[in-house]
Amino acid sequence: MNNTDRKPKRRIRKSIILFLMGCILCGIVAAYAPGYLTKRNLKQLGYDKTTIQNILKEDLQDDILSHSYYSDYLAQVINDGSLHREYMYLYTVLDSDRHLEEKDLLLYNRLVDEGYETDQLVNLYQNLTFAELTPLLVYDYQWNEQQYIDDVIRNREASASGTFTLDEEYITWYRLSETVTDPQPDSLISQTYQLMESYIPENLTTLSSEHAVDGVQLSKAAADAFAQLSADSVQAAHSMYATAGYVDYATQQTAYTYYVNHMGAGSADYYTERAGSSEHQSGTAVNIALTYENTDDLVNTEAYAWLKENAASYGFIIRYPMEKALITGRNEPAHLRYIGKKLAEKVNASSLSYDEYYLLYMAEWNEESLIPSKAILEKTDYQTS
Repeated sequence: MNNTDRKPKRRIRKSIILFLMGCILCGIVAAYAPGYLTKRNLKQLGYDKTTIQNILKEDLQDDILSHSYYSDYLAQVINDGSLHREYMYLYTVLDSDRHLEEKDLLLYNRLVDEGYETDQLVNLYQNLTFAELTPLLVYDYQWNEQQYIDDVIRNREASASGTFTLDEEYITWYRLSETVTDPQPDSLISQTYQLMESYIPENLTTLSSEHAVDGVQLSKAAADAFAQLSADSVQAAHSMYATAGYVDYATQQTAYTYYVNHMGAGSADYYTERAGSSEHQSGTAVNIALTYENTDDLVNTEAYAWLKENAASYGFIIRYPMEKALITGRNEPAHLRYIGKKLAEKVNASSLSYDEYYLLYMAEWNEESLIPSKAILEKTDYQTS
């Protein structure tokens, strides 16, 4: 075969090679450029290499870049794994020494449920602590939250002694009322949350004269618990007995009417509760006195110190302590409420009044979509009512 019979060799045009190389290069750029740009943009916001890696790992970059979120505190919680991304904005407006816990985030949603707007909440959280914010769950809605903030800050030194102190009042008692339609042993009963006239607790039990004055009745669980508390107080040389227990609606109404007729409505609310708002109607409230000490000076006695330390182990809380009077509306250190040992110990450990505790951890929501994530709730005392 001569050379003239050979087929010519095919050659790939240089232009095709360049085209293919360009396609490959474009593919590489397309694959890596977004990642590069994302990292560059995060760096420009202020994040360091380690934080950027954690942002990408948790897929936070879109939220952060779309809102230009940055703060030292946000970077801190991203790196330590404590970030709850639905509150990302809040982390950007607070200093790291504010240190948001899950209970703060639950409280945030509760306040939203009460009508507070984002700008109000930012102002509140930037200036006040958890313990200074929780009274807002009890108080009327504050249109001008700055007034409340200023009052709290002005009285911080006085409040440091343990008694929550304010110059102004932030609630009009009895202005709102809500009927407790299905009372439970742990139901909140107050000037706002009231029992029906027809409500009579089941299993009322009369306390023996060993532990009470004649005729004092409580629901059985409360009666049994108080009998044990009273007996143990004797053994501890702090003899306590019950002076009042269950009071029916009609009797409470009669007492309130008496004070209104003799002292006026304002004074009546100081001396006694209106019918329906008294815990005594629930059969779970008991007033105590000391056998060998002056009950008028109850809070300064060794017996009261023993009671504060031990009441929860019997299922009781001191319902209206002096230091929480501006939140509960009452100063009755001799008034105990039975809510069960497990709950009483949690309330006692929280340092909150029962009003605050209940409205934060136990109350129903106006808008259930505001209930925080399970990851948040599991790290608080939250429980469904």
